[in-house]
Amino acid sequence: MKRRIATIYVILFCACSTADTGRENTQVYLDGFRPTLLQYASDPLSFYQGVAITPQTPTIVAKQAITNCASAPVLPSGLTLDNTTCKISGTPTTVQTSTPYTITAANDAGSLSVQISIIVATPPPSNLAYTGSPFAFVKSKAITAVTPTFTSTVTSCTASPPLPGLALDNTTCAISGTPTTSQLQTTHTITASNAFGSTSTTFDLTVFRVLFVTSGSIAGSSIANSTVADNFCNSDANKPVSTGSYKAMIAGWGTRRACTSGNCTTSGVAENLDWVLAPNTEYRRNDLATRIMTTNSAGIFVFGALSATLVPLPLPGGSSTSYWSGMGSSWVTQSAAGTCGGSWSTALGTGAYGIITVTNSTALFSATGGNCNSTPSYLVCAQQ
Repeated sequence: MKRRIATIYVILFCACSTADTGRENTQVYLDGFRPTLLQYASDPLSFYQGVAITPQTPTIVAKQAITNCASAPVLPSGLTLDNTTCKISGTPTTVQTSTPYTITAANDAGSLSVQISIIVATPPPSNLAYTGSPFAFVKSKAITAVTPTFTSTVTSCTASPPLPGLALDNTTCAISGTPTTSQLQTTHTITASNAFGSTSTTFDLTVFRVLFVTSGSIAGSSIANSTVADNFCNSDANKPVSTGSYKAMIAGWGTRRACTSGNCTTSGVAENLDWVLAPNTEYRRNDLATRIMTTNSAGIFVFGALSATLVPLPLPGGSSTSYWSGMGSSWVTQSAAGTCGGSWSTALGTGAYGIITVTNSTALFSATGGNCNSTPSYLVCAQQ
């Protein structure tokens, strides 16, 4: 008897999740080829108009090389975006405030974008320079404008200490105008600024006054008062044009003096009365170039101390070398009876005079000689 063998098929159904996991792993793998990091070193990026920038290369993470970089909107004029590194380089040509840009790096696997801001500012001023220092201007005479050189744009110019009556242009830093006061050589610092920075430079400036000898002479007895002497100065041909008013360096009438003690040693400038020389001031000839001397704090100069540096006044053109001074050798008014230095109105006295061509104390007082009524002499005139 034959046995039959039955075959039984068992079909097993298995619910598996590996397919989804595989797909996820595949996607992660593929995602690694597209850019996963795009980052610039700073944000915002700040540049200066007209100045080549330091190239800005971002950090990019991607397993596949970048094939395209784009910016929306287009980068500022003058800047370029490298197509494979997204490097920003170039020289911006236009000023702009902070503006957003979307930078996108892409390859065959995908893309990644980042937003940055770019500022293009005006560079701070630099290389400010004045040509010609030290400068010397004459008080009360308009100067030829002095214009400096610099780079960039300027919106403000300042001077420290302030310039003596001169104007300083806010956008060019040019110096112009008319000095209103004298000053010994002084160092001025000029600072040029804009919203993004500043630069400074220095120069030396002297504002001097003028002494000149009149071209004409006048009798002492004709000088009824100081106004007559001053008018004689202001109408004389040797007066430099456009330099303001002058007074005669002559003492007398009880209304004008330099000192009441020898060389003003007792009270200094307090001894001056309607005096014509300013304290601590450089004086030059009417050629506006030749230095004569610098006064001290009492508005005089001590001859012994200046004998090596004092420059005599030029001759007025005549044969005489004397001028009316009305003072002794130490700046004290000659007031003795019978001298014009006391009144300048008598025809009987003799006048105190100095010598124009010397550098010792006889430049101020030589003698009392010459009848006031009959012996004309010159005047020395001091700019006010």
